[in-house]
Amino acid sequence: MLQKNSMTVKIAAAGICLLLSGCATDQVPPPELTAEAQPAAPKTSMQVLRDWAPAAGLQTEELFTEPGGSKSARIKRLEEATQQSRTDTDTLALAVTNLSSGQSDLRSRVERLEKLTGGLEAQQRAEQAAAEEAAKYAALVSAFNIQERPAATQIVLDLTGKTNAAAELSKDGKMLNIKLPATGWTAPRDWAPEFSPLIASYKAVPASDGQAVNVALNFPAKILKQELLPPSNGAGWKLSIDLQSSKVHFLKMK
Repeated sequence: MLQKNSMTVKIAAAGICLLLSGCATDQVPPPELTAEAQPAAPKTSMQVLRDWAPAAGLQTEELFTEPGGSKSARIKRLEEATQQSRTDTDTLALAVTNLSSGQSDLRSRVERLEKLTGGLEAQQRAEQAAAEEAAKYAALVSAFNIQERPAATQIVLDLTGKTNAAAELSKDGKMLNIKLPATGWTAPRDWAPEFSPLIASYKAVPASDGQAVNVALNFPAKILKQELLPPSNGAGWKLSIDLQSSKVHFLKMK
């Protein structure tokens, strides 16, 4: 009986040891992280900015991290830091001024480029219109010129080809009508010259079979001569009309 109780005690003791051993195993704390395994502390936004683009000539480290010593030493250190801050501010102000000036210059360059581009586009549209006019008509008026002479005022139309043009004055002699059948127009369609004492303005309008040009005169006039001149000296066809007014011209054309 004694032997049996002894065996029971041994078995119970062994079970308790195993139980205690298991509990100890479960409660063992995890190994501590070494210095290499420690996660790095997150950087502040200013530290990230400094790492990405360190400031040039600016004070970026923290100030007054060391003991200042005596009162006079602390005041001197504060004055030096204040002066450095003022220097940095002046440098930054100069940089901002230069940047603003550069932006203004860039803006003016962009505006000039836009004007140049707009001018090229206008030229392309004019060339396209001229090509379309040339395809429809046998001749084109490319320029309206005025020449002042002592005895007459001469109107000259530059033409790219031959045309059957005719000019006549209104009854009061103050409106010249030029008819240009089968003719297109690429010159400016209206103009008011400031240098001519006789011609006030002209306006070219499309007609059913070509162009009609109405030339307004400041004074009554008469047609002395009109002729279609053939190409010469590298120039194309020209329609020449000579007008004379007693209010303007003091010489008689021979």
